[in-house]
Amino acid sequence: MSATDELKHMPGPMNVDQAAMTMAVAIVMDRIGRLSEADRKYLFDLAMQLKSASCEEDVVAIRDGMLEILEQRPLEVRELAPLAADPSKELDRWTKHIAGKVRELREETGKTQTELAKDAGLTQSHVSRIENAELAPSHKTVEKLAAALGVDPSAIDPTR
Repeated sequence: MSATDELKHMPGPMNVDQAAMTMAVAIVMDRIGRLSEADRKYLFDLAMQLKSASCEEDVVAIRDGMLEILEQRPLEVRELAPLAADPSKELDRWTKHIAGKVRELREETGKTQTELAKDAGLTQSHVSRIENAELAPSHKTVEKLAAALGVDPSAIDPTR
């Protein structure tokens, strides 16, 4: 019989506070029952440490640790999309798209590569390699370029 079933069969009428406490206990017992043995042991160890907590900060740290263990979410396994037939062609196409958008937006703002590089915290040669599709920029670099150009990163990278 599960913990929830046991609580359902407790004798006597309950008031609202008792019913709420009963449900809370049933939920906690169910979550503890689903934990691995190691997590259950760690949760018990933390509960025992509550007795000797010397300050509010210790109590909060122990409580947070216990909640982290109890609030674990089961992992969700999803099937990955198949890779393109030739991933290097997809990367090349994406790099060329980024190159064109960066150059187009830079020219629209009237900035030179040197000015854009300075505003984005990059070197001029880095901007040049991106605009010439010689380099696939990281997401962080796309964010820096977008901020320097005054646009959302999705204006440069449609995958964002």
